[in-house]
Amino acid sequence: MNPTLAERFIAENGAAVVVDGVTVVNMYRRPVKHEQKIALHVLSAVQQPIQGLRIKLSEGTIRINNQDLKEVVVWLDTAPPDLEFLCNPKNGSSSELRVWNCWRDSNGVMQAWLGNAGIVAEETAKSVTLRCSTGTGVFDPSQLRVELQFM
Repeated sequence: MNPTLAERFIAENGAAVVVDGVTVVNMYRRPVKHEQKIALHVLSAVQQPIQGLRIKLSEGTIRINNQDLKEVVVWLDTAPPDLEFLCNPKNGSSSELRVWNCWRDSNGVMQAWLGNAGIVAEETAKSVTLRCSTGTGVFDPSQLRVELQFM
């Protein structure tokens, strides 16, 4: 049996791996500056398992819905398809944005970084499209597609 993506990420200490010629990461990372505004657009998502997106800064908070939070979980069954958030790095200058996909299992428990979970990131200067696979079944980066626009 081939190792799962989770097993491969562990073997590579979290570094990116290549699947069918495509680079796959377990977490998208990007430097952000103080009060950097980011627009999140959901492009597509499977209905089951219920998809989510976890968002945090390495140092600081995310301001969303007038709340400053250490970490945000956007559940696609309840969130609007388009939303904005503001990055507030702890040191007031810059931080690292960290984004990864998650999903709810059949018991309603949030899962992430298991099985064949992984992200294909397609970056431009001002945006990134994240194509995400849940850990269930084979690697399928079409299960969740979102775009982040950096303003």
